[in-house]
Amino acid sequence: MIALELFSCKASKQIELKNHDASLLKSHLNEVSDADEIYEKFKNVYYGNKKYSVVDYHLSNSELKDNQQNKEIAKLKVGEIIGPIPNKEGKCSLFKKVNTETYFTSRQRFIYLPNEENYHPTREPLIEKEELLRLINNGEDFGKLAELHSKDISTNKNLGLLDWVFKGTLLAEFEAKSKEMKPLEIYEIENERGFFVCKIEAKWKKRELTKIIEIKIKNCS
Repeated sequence: MIALELFSCKASKQIELKNHDASLLKSHLNEVSDADEIYEKFKNVYYGNKKYSVVDYHLSNSELKDNQQNKEIAKLKVGEIIGPIPNKEGKCSLFKKVNTETYFTSRQRFIYLPNEENYHPTREPLIEKEELLRLINNGEDFGKLAELHSKDISTNKNLGLLDWVFKGTLLAEFEAKSKEMKPLEIYEIENERGFFVCKIEAKWKKRELTKIIEIKIKNCS
């Protein structure tokens, strides 16, 4: 899963591509139900190809109402595809609505400081965990601290935010601890990988989520 920040989009007008075969990309989306599957089936198109990237993620009902692009996705029937239309990077994407299901889920941000065995000493020095906790306790923005100091490359560019996480997908110690927490509360975990500080953005409960696959086109000309 990937992390997803909401973004504004003035319009979702169809973009006419010149150097890409949109109908071929749509045919690929028609055959799959997640990002891993599209990479597996069409390795020659997507692996190592800097023209495209493929992600999948989930949107809650409130997120589907958040901006024009998400509203367009919400209108789709299961299995339908929209695009290419503008995406959050200012380029364009095709979107497929895979399904809508109810999950027991939560959303969290986290900051990861690896231990010495998992972090090469020639890299940028780690912030001391005591200093990190001091900054958090003094009211520093958690997302900005994640961006600056977290060494998890999959989320630090997204202010530490995970996509919706489902029951059974987190390590057991994280899931058990986070189920005790309320929104905006923070908990700490230290294990063999290192030190984690986690902030609850949305508590564990049943939610209806819509799964989306997105093919991002990096050059829309």
